[in-house]
Amino acid sequence: ENLIKKIASLTTVTKSTGSEITSGRTGRHNAIKSSSSGKRKRRRVYRMKNFKSYRMAQRHGEALGAHAKGLPQLAIEKLEKVAEDAPLAPQVYTSLGMVYEDMLRREERKEHSEDGQNVTSDWKERLELAKKAYASYHAAAVLCKKDYMNWARAGDLAKEVGNIYEEAMLTDKNREQKTIEDYRALKLHWVQEAQKDYQAADNLKKVGIDIPAKLASTQMELGNLSEALAILTDLKKQPHQTYRTWMLYADLMLQIGFECTQWNNG
Repeated sequence: ENLIKKIASLTTVTKSTGSEITSGRTGRHNAIKSSSSGKRKRRRVYRMKNFKSYRMAQRHGEALGAHAKGLPQLAIEKLEKVAEDAPLAPQVYTSLGMVYEDMLRREERKEHSEDGQNVTSDWKERLELAKKAYASYHAAAVLCKKDYMNWARAGDLAKEVGNIYEEAMLTDKNREQKTIEDYRALKLHWVQEAQKDYQAADNLKKVGIDIPAKLASTQMELGNLSEALAILTDLKKQPHQTYRTWMLYADLMLQIGFECTQWNNG
């Protein structure tokens, strides 16, 4: 009888423990399911941000689908219509910038004409695309000032516009319409725009040295050597330095040395 009672008591304890384990597993499963559902809801809310309706968000998705299928002009038309209906939605302008930038990269990859002759891509076409990509990213950044990537992309495209103007200065056959000084002034303007956008991105204090290095590079181009020195000195203290950082620092030291020599020579 005592043995039967012990077996019965052990069975009761086992059932109770098993019930608790099952209950715990169910609770954790429900928690994971709830967390996953919450993430999906947050993603949907983000996609709907600044859109008047779910249908408008779908139209934005359809435009991105057209871009994925290799139909950039159709994607631009769809995105522009969405922008008219939702002018305060930053993701629309980010998408426009992405499409224009992809078109710019395709234009850069043009190496052969239809008859197989080597050709260079038209700098005027690239300039137009680069300006449109910049304007799109910059608009998105202004609408969502804490978006680090839009500021960084706007800075990259502004720098690229300046580089295209420099290329035009050397290759434009109708240069009489614009003097070399005109091209230099245009390049300077776009380098200044890049500096402002990189500074806005750097102010958000994201981890990494890519944007500070680009900011230092633009400061050097603008002749702001003391500002560039302060940035690169801070970068040298970072645990993960890069070859580019050291090359920028060396280039800066050469520029400062040259300026000092010029000053001493009067």
